[in-house]
Amino acid sequence: SDDPARRTLGIDALSKWPDASVAETLFAIVNSSTDSVQRDQAFRGYLRVAANRDGRPDKERLNLLKQGMKAAKSPAEVALVINRVRTAYDIDALRFVMPYVDQPEFAQIACETIVEIAHHREVRDPNKAEVDKMLDKVIATSKDPVVVERARRYKKGETWDRRSSLRRT
Repeated sequence: SDDPARRTLGIDALSKWPDASVAETLFAIVNSSTDSVQRDQAFRGYLRVAANRDGRPDKERLNLLKQGMKAAKSPAEVALVINRVRTAYDIDALRFVMPYVDQPEFAQIACETIVEIAHHREVRDPNKAEVDKMLDKVIATSKDPVVVERARRYKKGETWDRRSSLRRT
């Protein structure tokens, strides 16, 4: 619509879609919008639907998020993409996020995303040597004791219980 209010409502509706079938429409709005507020709204909506665990393969989810990273225009948008990557339970998601551990402004969110993905044994176990190196980097970099504890536990093949960690704080 040419009416800005209707367009905003339309972007809002697409951003709340229950699956990623509208992702490309939102991405087109991200790339074509001349209104910065609507572009931001569409970008956030795109990441939300792209990250949705709606039955699609994790690699497909990751590919949409990588596309979102290419469109990111600010450090806040980059951080948002890094955060959303934690919904793709795949070794390639870890590989995608790892370089951000070396960038101070993104290191903490990257460490959090890495431990969230490493929480899943189906990612961690078949790639143990590679994931352990990533977890070592998280342990050396993260300033969050919970993230460090999780990384240490996952290296040992143990699980982590959010409730027990919260009781100690």
